[in-house]
Amino acid sequence: MTPRKTLFQLTWPTYIEFSFLMFMMVADTLMLSQYSDASVAAVGNANRIIFLLTVIVNIVAIGVGVVVSQYIGANRDKDSHKALQAGLYGAFFMAFLLLVSLQIFAPSLLGLVNTPEAIYEEALTYLRIVGLGLVFVALSQTTGAGFRSFGYPKRVMVAGASANLLNIGLNALLIFGVWGAPELGVMGAAIATLTARFFNAGILLMSLIYEKIIDITVSIKRLVKYLKEVVTIGFPSALEQFIYQLSEFVILIMVNTIGTLAVTTQIYVFNLSLPVLIFAISLAQGNQVMVGWHIGALEDGKAYRRTIRTMIIGLLSVLGITLLVYFNARPLLSIFTD
Repeated sequence: MTPRKTLFQLTWPTYIEFSFLMFMMVADTLMLSQYSDASVAAVGNANRIIFLLTVIVNIVAIGVGVVVSQYIGANRDKDSHKALQAGLYGAFFMAFLLLVSLQIFAPSLLGLVNTPEAIYEEALTYLRIVGLGLVFVALSQTTGAGFRSFGYPKRVMVAGASANLLNIGLNALLIFGVWGAPELGVMGAAIATLTARFFNAGILLMSLIYEKIIDITVSIKRLVKYLKEVVTIGFPSALEQFIYQLSEFVILIMVNTIGTLAVTTQIYVFNLSLPVLIFAISLAQGNQVMVGWHIGALEDGKAYRRTIRTMIIGLLSVLGITLLVYFNARPLLSIFTD
């Protein structure tokens, strides 16, 4: 049985993990802003499409997080391992189908969001290269959800931090062509991101194998059973996120009609909002694990009270961070541009 932990013990490694993963996007934007504002707009258009597809992949990760934590709360450790294994299979195949579709329909998707002609080719290059990493994102998200449910968020944090450092180093090499490397601009940023995501997924999967969590034979019938549980729970939550990302997608279509400068501005401001977003997401992830433990142990009252307390903590904390960002908007924005 995984030892129970407090909300703080679950949340702070998750916050650092998400900070590193989000900074992977910020690093691309920040470094490309020193290279070309137009390149920032190109990456922003491509990333909005990738975000939308990532939410679809996240159906399995969300379901795994809930199902695994409930099994652990009920002291059914073997079932929790099998549910995670089923989730990994499901995440892989779903991501692979999306990856193939993206490679085929990438030009149409960029046309759908009214990508300006001046940045179209760079956006297409970034979208196709980074889109190859959808499988790695799916495996990382699902494995990370499993580790957090087991009560080991630090392992996911270390993997995310290592991948981020690799991404920053490769960005410096491949965007600007330092130390004799080719100067590739947007293509360099895409290659760096893809490599970092592969590295992140590799570390997490090796950790699972080392812990013998996925070294379990499971029949197809049992696999389908666990996967059905995972998707049934994950779909409604992922649908909520999908609708939000779809609204952002529609906003991008409108902003693109204004011009490249407007798109670049929106991307810079979005990056400044990330600290607020990831704090809320980290609290939610920690709460999700604890609620799963309580539900698995048939402690519905504790699950309800835990959620209300977390909501109050989150509301007050996010309000404070938001006000800090608001009153320091000018110096924060100057990090990216004058």
